[in-house]
Amino acid sequence: MKSASFIDIANLDEVNASVEAMRASLLGSATAETTSPAKHPAVQLLYKVAHANHEISVVEATQLYELAKALEGFLGAIAPIGRSLKR
Repeated sequence: MKSASFIDIANLDEVNASVEAMRASLLGSATAETTSPAKHPAVQLLYKVAHANHEISVVEATQLYELAKALEGFLGAIAPIGRSLKR
């Protein structure tokens, strides 16, 4: 059994996303305004919509769907990295 403060490194991205979502819900849109213009447009979109009571537009929904599909492909492609391949 893992202690309550244990963070599994395999889930670090999920933990970071949860922390950012909690921060956005507590601080409202202030976090969206503080995002750097140097960030990728997809990341900017996620910060923009990742707060409580944000209603997304059709355009944002389409962009989020396309982002999800791209991430799914990317994560599927990198899944074998670091695993020992049997020859």
